[in-house]
Order: sequence, then structure tokens, then C-alpha cells
Amino acid sequence: MYRDRNDRVSGDDVESNQISAGLTWPLAKKWTLRAQTDVTLGDEDEAYPGQTVVGLDWDVLPEVTLRFAQRFFHDDDVTPDSLTSVDALVNYDLTDNTHLTGSYSILGANNGMSGQGALGLNHRINIAPGLRADLGFQRIFGDSISSITGGNQFVQPYAVGQSAASLGLVSGTTYTMGLEYTDNPDFQASARFEHRDSDDGDNTVVTASAAGKLSSALTTLVRIEHANFANFTNDDVTNRLNSSTSARLGLAYRNPHSDKFNGLLSYEYAINPSSTPDDLLVGAGSDSIQEHTLAMEGIYAPSWRWEFYGKYALRSTNADLDSLNVTSSNAIHLGQLRATHRFAYRWDVTGEVRYITQPETNYDEVGFALEAGYYMTPELRLGVGNRFASITDRSLGGTGYRSDDGPYNGKTLKVN
Repeated sequence: MYRDRNDRVSGDDVESNQISAGLTWPLAKKWTLRAQTDVTLGDEDEAYPGQTVVGLDWDVLPEVTLRFAQRFFHDDDVTPDSLTSVDALVNYDLTDNTHLTGSYSILGANNGMSGQGALGLNHRINIAPGLRADLGFQRIFGDSISSITGGNQFVQPYAVGQSAASLGLVSGTTYTMGLEYTDNPDFQASARFEHRDSDDGDNTVVTASAAGKLSSALTTLVRIEHANFANFTNDDVTNRLNSSTSARLGLAYRNPHSDKFNGLLSYEYAINPSSTPDDLLVGAGSDSIQEHTLAMEGIYAPSWRWEFYGKYALRSTNADLDSLNVTSSNAIHLGQLRATHRFAYRWDVTGEVRYITQPETNYDEVGFALEAGYYMTPELRLGVGNRFASITDRSLGGTGYRSDDGPYNGKTLKVN
């Protein structure tokens, strides 16, 4: 494994090389030895230190496994330098429709011993042919705030990008209930409710979706999602993130007897699709964002040599920033046209133009591309081309204009 990592905290570029080797060896009928080592060649990477893990699995029963494991870190600067764990794993079918899962782990490191576990129960109810309900329960006991290769996990209100690895589990209970209908090949629907409750906060997630054929050539899809805050360490209600809701509606046209024209129409309405806290110390505020997105696209192929593609999309955004006493609205338009001519069995040439504008900010961008493609297989295409783009924006200084050109390459895989 070769890694070239840019550390945005220290600003350093870190390169590391590791060789990983693993072994699984059945010692006896109920005993299995597992081992793995990650050997670093050269300097250690603090995020991915070298380590060796040795474990022993004992199948007490067909449904119960005890696991003893010891983890050693090769880097002396990593704290703790080793971890000891004992795990009890349960995976048992109580009935054909009821499944029990459980685990309990004891972790030992420099700061002593800690225990954590989980118990889950899932039950399926067959209400009618093609209609079933799923009920689930899981209890997590013992906070799972443990050591990882990059440091120690901790309870935190926000985690962005790869920092989510530092999130730990806290004790709590999860309840789920789902309903699914799949009996009709032309119509399928599902709904799910999930609630999580713990001493550090609670949140609820509700989803519902349905898909069906209005005709042999027309298919529709609708999906609704709602989730409230999941924000540990902020007990004050006014400091929690706002709930988010989204509703999507899609309509697709494809004639099963002719593939000359295919069309897609989609609409999405979202409330607080992405919440950004005003201040990590003060709280999330009471801002509200609403978005409407409408998009339509189509592909027309009169013959195997020619293909024409077009797309238009509009996004309208209304933001009420109570913390700043600001209300704003804007719209973004996107247009795209593409034409492809296949002048040989394996070769084609493509021309494309894209235009995006935001009238409220006097922003315009137009881009052209000319590309040649080669089909390695009927489904796999390799392309190389050159783009020509220009941007007009009042924030670019005196000229308000800049251009950006350059070559590119890409590949396209068609799922047949």
C-alpha cells in the first residue's frame, strides 16, 4: 500500500509504504487462529502506523463465538502502544423470521479496562403475499470511546469529512419499523421509521419511497426523507441543528420497442439540505434554507452513428438567515448540449457546450469541449479531448473575465 497524504493540520505532505499480510489457520474443529501485520517501509505515518494483530476464535456454540485478540502498534509514539480485547459474538436465528444478534467486548489499554456491548433483535412479519413488516430493536451499552490509529475517539457535536472516524458510540437504544410491498412488478413501495434515544440526545429519521410503471414506457419514482437533529453535546434546544426534509419526484421515458429517444424529468424540494452552524461555540442558529430543483434531459439517437443529448436544470434557493437578519433568494440555470458522431465501428467524435448562469450575481460561464473516443468493447469507451471555457463574474476584478483551457481524458462504462 502506497499513500500520498496531505495533512491539513500540519500542512505536511506525508508519504508512506506498507506491506500487509494476513493468516487464517483452523487449529482444530472449534479453534481458529487469525493474524495480520502491517509493516511500514521507511518513516511511520501517524494516521496509519504499523501494527500487528493476533487473535484466537473459539466457537463455543454454532451461534456463539469468543474472540481473544491482541493488537501491537509498531510506532513508539502511538498511545497506547497495545490493545487487548475479548469479544463475545452472538448470531442466532430464534425462528425463521426472528434474528438475534449480540456482542460484548472488553478492551484493555494504558488507561485500564472498559466494556461495551450491543444487543439487537429483528423480526419480520409476513402480512400478505408481497407485503411484509420489519421490526427492529438494538441496545448499545457502555460508551464505545476507544483508541484508533489516528488518536482517541471523543464525543463531539460536529464531524466533517474524514474526521467522522473520531466519532465514538454512546449508550442508547434504537427502534426501527419498516413496511415493504413488492408483490406487483409494476409497483413497489416501502416506508421506514427509525428513532434513536440516548442520554446525549435523540433523533428520528423517516423515509418513504414508491416506484411504478404508469405505462410500458413511462416509469415514476417518488421518495421522501425527514430527519431531525443528531447533535451530541448540545443540550440546549436552540443550539441544535435544524431538521432537514427532502422530497424527490422522477419521471423516466423509455420505449421498450425503440431506443431512439429516452427522457428523464426530475424535481426535488428540500428544506435545510445542508446545515452549517453559525458558530461552533454559540450554536447552530435558527436559519432556514429552501431549495427547488427542476431538471430535464433527453437522448435522441436516430441511428447507431449519431447521438444527441440535451439537458436543462434550474435551482431556486430561498434562505432566511435569522442570525444575520438577512433574507436572500437566487436561481441558477444550467444548459448542456452534446452531439456524437460514430464515423467508424470503434471511433467517434463528440462536441459539447455547457452554459451556467446566476443572474442575481451577474455570473456567467460557458464551456466547449471537443473529444475523440475509442470503444475497447461495445460497453467501454475511452476518450481524450480538449476543453475551452470562459467565465464572466463581477468578483474577478477589473476585467470580470477569465478563460480556462486544457486537455482531459475519461472513460465511460455502459451497464447493459
